[in-house]
Amino acid sequence: MAYDFVVVGAGSNSLTTACYLAKAGLSVLVLEREEQCGGGVVSVHTDPRFTHDSHAMGYLMLLANPALKDNELELETRFGLEFAYAPAPFASLYPNGEGLISYTDFDRAVKEIARFSERDARAYTQLVEEANELLPLLSRGFFMPPMPHDGFMRLLNDSAKGRKIRAELEGNVIDFLNARFESPHVKVHMAKWASEVMSAPDYPGTGLTMYLILGLGHKYRMATVVGGAKSVTNALIACLKHHGGELRTGVTVEQFIGGGGRIDGVITDTGEEIRARKAVVANLHPWDMGRMVPGIDKGIAERAAAVKLSEYGAINQQIALSERIQWIGGEAYDEAILVECMEPDWDNFMKPFEAYRRNEFPYDVLQPLGGPQSNFDPSRAPDGMTALYLYCFAPYETKEGWAVDKQRAGDALFDWFCKFTRNIDRSKVLGRLIECPEDHDRHSRIMRRGDIMGIAMTADQLMGARPTPELSQYQIPGIDGLFLTGCTTHPGGLATLGGRASAMKIYQKLGIDLKAGFTNY
Repeated sequence: MAYDFVVVGAGSNSLTTACYLAKAGLSVLVLEREEQCGGGVVSVHTDPRFTHDSHAMGYLMLLANPALKDNELELETRFGLEFAYAPAPFASLYPNGEGLISYTDFDRAVKEIARFSERDARAYTQLVEEANELLPLLSRGFFMPPMPHDGFMRLLNDSAKGRKIRAELEGNVIDFLNARFESPHVKVHMAKWASEVMSAPDYPGTGLTMYLILGLGHKYRMATVVGGAKSVTNALIACLKHHGGELRTGVTVEQFIGGGGRIDGVITDTGEEIRARKAVVANLHPWDMGRMVPGIDKGIAERAAAVKLSEYGAINQQIALSERIQWIGGEAYDEAILVECMEPDWDNFMKPFEAYRRNEFPYDVLQPLGGPQSNFDPSRAPDGMTALYLYCFAPYETKEGWAVDKQRAGDALFDWFCKFTRNIDRSKVLGRLIECPEDHDRHSRIMRRGDIMGIAMTADQLMGARPTPELSQYQIPGIDGLFLTGCTTHPGGLATLGGRASAMKIYQKLGIDLKAGFTNY
């Protein structure tokens, strides 16, 4: 049987693209290797009573997507998606009980910073004003096809504001913060948040991150998903099926069918051939293009294979606790979705990142992030208990191997985390799942070596350069009948329903009326 579109992969991006295609009245088949769809937008259970999100768990940029904001896919109004919002997206807690909470409310956030430095509070105010000025340009472009890289750079050079953006694009977070702030407490707090894009704060091409997180962080309240991240995926699947789309799980696509510069379908691991009348849409890692795409230009394949990964991966723990967490900083920290547990030591802040580059886990300087998801969504755990997300950056490999370091690192991180609470220790653990970069690599063919962003989120691989400038328009030059989607394409590796942008490009290329799927374009 043939379909208008065969979509390879049922992660949140691919499903979003598929939903927009089905909404336009086109026949769509989605194929997924795993039995559980969602990619990084999935949930697990350490105990039948507890629901955890093993990857994406705090949502900010997604809330700005017209798929939700303008109700284009009706995920909330028709298909059951529900968010639980928090007063603060992010907090840092220090061993002496001091800390800093980044509230969505701007005045509260400024007062927090002023406790450490009045000068930094003024600098923060100015920085947020700059971020708000740039946000419309940055956020609008996030959910539509990007400008070609060279044209975008020329546009930036045409104005003072544009030249400022370009300078920040090419700079790094450390220099950005040192130029504006004096308090180590403030700088550590901001730098750790920025490093969540999986690039160290001293890495070139990370400077623009601060504008995005501050602009969005005061415009939208960060949310978690009621019932777990799987609820996002379930809503997308419901949307797909409502519009006539089909989904098959447990199917691995091994090769694309085609020749003469056109892709006509796919071949699965069982040898089944499935044809696409209009196009195949694939969540395809750049490293796999040379192997999977017949007729691809050798130079294009080589440049795709040279795309770089993020600087580090992560070790994730999902922990069922018998009690609600009591933070050493007090109940105020219950208002934050994410709480960093670390030293306010600016001089040593970079030590873990340097260790990752040496393939070492930094047991001497730990910086875990705790997210008690059940604080905001009581359905995640029984009353008085906690579904905890405990996360820390980690090297893709360790010198002794993750078979040795996985449990050791997990225990060290949990024990360190417990020091930031008044009541949690190992006796309170009812269930626990530890996943390291090797596990993430096994989970998804896109998370190569355990890169949860797919590929690096640095300036040279963002927007009209993601994954490379010639592939950034969701097509491979010289190949018709194949479109790209997923986290290795614009807008990138965060959970944003970014497949909207690739769907818009498909509409445009195939002459589909944008009004059939989009209200904001």
